[in-house]
Amino acid sequence: GSASGVAVSANYAYVGDRGYGFHVIDISNPASPTIVGSVHTPASDGWNVALSGNYAYVADGGPGLRVVDISNPASPTIVGSAYTGSNGAWDVAVSGNYAYVASGFSGLHVVDISNPLSPNVVGIVATPFAADGVALSGSYAYVADRDYGPQVIYISNPSSPIIVGSVDTPGWALGVAISGEYAYVADYSSGLQVVPTQCEIPTQTDPPKPEAPRSYHFALHQNSPNPFAPATTIGYELGHRTSVSLRIYDVAGRFICAPANGEQDAGEHSAMWNGRNFEGRKVAPGVYIYILNTTEFHETRKMVLLH
Repeated sequence: GSASGVAVSANYAYVGDRGYGFHVIDISNPASPTIVGSVHTPASDGWNVALSGNYAYVADGGPGLRVVDISNPASPTIVGSAYTGSNGAWDVAVSGNYAYVASGFSGLHVVDISNPLSPNVVGIVATPFAADGVALSGSYAYVADRDYGPQVIYISNPSSPIIVGSVDTPGWALGVAISGEYAYVADYSSGLQVVPTQCEIPTQTDPPKPEAPRSYHFALHQNSPNPFAPATTIGYELGHRTSVSLRIYDVAGRFICAPANGEQDAGEHSAMWNGRNFEGRKVAPGVYIYILNTTEFHETRKMVLLH
């Protein structure tokens, strides 16, 4: 296959292998690294790897995230999976009980891994273009979003990630790393771009908090802007924690994409749509229908995509 991503812990390197899946390599003698264990992932498309405890989290392309038990390096075993959107999983970062998965045109998915055997998507945010890489720092995820540069996403509430800032780098942002007060962006033909993180984070870093607790109800808001090009934001409100499906169709009833899908908490939420279908292709200008479904609520609205 083709080695695409790597993470290192103690005497082992854990390699994502496009064409096979995942390998464990003994690097106790760096001059003579040796493969000691492998597992064939369902997509055979190991793009990248993150480690936490006895588990490796593999971004496995099309199907999504794979959880691999590496307690015995000679016998890695897939023990859990999470579907992270129709465009797959290209990069992953882990912090505490959550894995943050860059899912291409499906945006950033937040996966609860408190039970590694049963990972569950709890939050989604659609990015303007294609989430190719992700890095974490404090309450923020930095997502390399190809044409639209790094996006700064507030993740203090994992079930409701929010884009709070961005910077448009000259090339294609394909990867990102954070050190201190700087983001280091692999920007394809434009090389390495170094961006001060404070430039991307607005002064009001935390979402405003209400003075007193309030109750919420179910509602689907009109997208804004509307008409729009190239992207718009769809807002909605949930009366309590529930399973959410926000789907977009053309006027002929053909499925376009699902900007939000999974369990979400009560409160205000939003999802961005970038005018592309689930395969990442631009759709034609015209009228589109978006539908919010929960276990007890259903509402439909229309929006207009311009040239």
